Amino acid sequence: MKPKHLGIILAVTLLLPSVNSPAGRAGRDFGTASADTSAQGNADRAGNNGPWADELKWKVDSLSWSIEEAERSWRTDFATLADSVGREEARTQKQISDLEEKQLRLERRIAKVATAQRELADSLRRDLDTLRWKDTALSDQQKTIADSFDKLARATDQELSRIGRDLVVHRVLIGLVILVSLVALFTAVMMFRKKREREELVAEGLELNAKICDLLDNQLKLMKQMDAEPRPEEKQPDHALAIRVGIEIYRMRKGIGNMDPELKGLNALKHALTHLEEEFSRQGYVINDLTGQPYLREFSMKVKKSNVTESVKPGRPTIEKMITPQVLHQGDVVYGGEVEIAISPKDK
Repeated sequence: MKPKHLGIILAVTLLLPSVNSPAGRAGRDFGTASADTSAQGNADRAGNNGPWADELKWKVDSLSWSIEEAERSWRTDFATLADSVGREEARTQKQISDLEEKQLRLERRIAKVATAQRELADSLRRDLDTLRWKDTALSDQQKTIADSFDKLARATDQELSRIGRDLVVHRVLIGLVILVSLVALFTAVMMFRKKREREELVAEGLELNAKICDLLDNQLKLMKQMDAEPRPEEKQPDHALAIRVGIEIYRMRKGIGNMDPELKGLNALKHALTHLEEEFSRQGYVINDLTGQPYLREFSMKVKKSNVTESVKPGRPTIEKMITPQVLHQGDVVYGGEVEIAISPKDK
């Protein structure tokens, strides 16, 4: 665009509002009217003045044409400028949008990088803590090993000293070993003698128990003969001897179960005890061993001891040991026996 055209455009731009306003249009109309009047006057004077009037009219017409031509050129240039400004503004707006999008992507990348840095810092911190812990554990282990070496060295010194002392007292120890051996031999001989004496005593006890069985068997037979004699109906039979016999049978059977089968006199006792049990059974008597059975008050047993046991359920006492057995005669209990029972801690 030429500089003179730019100046004309700026001047017209400043004057356009006033020209296009009602006052401007009135001014143009008035100017036009004045020009027409002047032209008419000039024409009238031209008739009087001649060539001067024609020249003035030509100049006025040329000026009007120049102004119109300048206005058309200005409007064309203004439209071109407005279009160029619009395109530049659209391009600028697109660049701004592109820059904002790039800024957003950059901010996201910065956030990811910051997150990765934080995670890396946390990982490094954990690794550092682990290394510190391992270093502390290694230091403690080294200290423990050093202490162990010190203890081993002291123990070695003590052991060497002890070995030296042992060499000094070696002969004394040999003498003590010989003495202990003699004492052990003497003790073994004494124990053997005591064992033989004990076996002899046991054999004598077995023989005595066999004689007791024979005696009780004879008494049972005698009692049977006495019961066969007529007696008053109101007199109840006496079971005292049978109860005593039942207790002795129970005691002997318990004792035999814990004895060596090779003991002298054991077979004789078993034979006598079998005869006694047969006679006891023929007279209608039975021995009941209720060990491990539930304890009931209906048994009429005498409780000698109550032992508290966790394995027993509350309210369910159990017969733990029969001291003396229960004796029945023809199905009726004539002696309840003596027992030890196990009870629950809640029944205590």
